[in-house]
Amino acid sequence: GMPSAGSGSKPREVKYGCGDLVLDYNECVSDPSSRNDAMAELRWDLSVMASDKCVPPGQTSPIPCAQSEEGDPACEGSPCVRDNRVWVVRPFKACFYAKEEPAPGLDEDLWRRTYGTEPGGASCFTCMVLSVADRPFFVAHDPVNDIGTPRQDIFNVGVGEELSLELVGASNDAGATVSIVLLADPGAPLGAELTEP
Repeated sequence: GMPSAGSGSKPREVKYGCGDLVLDYNECVSDPSSRNDAMAELRWDLSVMASDKCVPPGQTSPIPCAQSEEGDPACEGSPCVRDNRVWVVRPFKACFYAKEEPAPGLDEDLWRRTYGTEPGGASCFTCMVLSVADRPFFVAHDPVNDIGTPRQDIFNVGVGEELSLELVGASNDAGATVSIVLLADPGAPLGAELTEP
């Protein structure tokens, strides 16, 4: 069956009859006479996360573009501007399965009486985790395990008291090194220290 598609994903047509010899979806030439050997591909379009966008005339949704003196031809004269929104795609799970479609003319009532099940079997669900190697993000605080970055704007601390905050940064890029630094403005309160990386 065709996998369900989430945001930014594009399901493509199911191809048939390619067998075990053709493993590449693009090389498979579908055989309409064969319906018991299916191949599908799920393509995830990450171009929507590009930071420069424009809205061509007659369209309502922005498209990715490249800034240049001549302008991007895809924008058709519209300005290519920087999108200042922060795009963070957290890891998510994608699941799919294969399902039989009953043959045309099948007596479904007879099938149920004979086998005691609905016609058309299905495979188990197969799932995978997808993540984008994008900018780092702060891991939200988990109150159960008491780990992560607290989501609180104001901390009231009395004179003579000490406050320690745990800041947990992460990245979906397995080879990346994440550093946490204080901004020069406004900086840290008097007497505060940030642990060494």
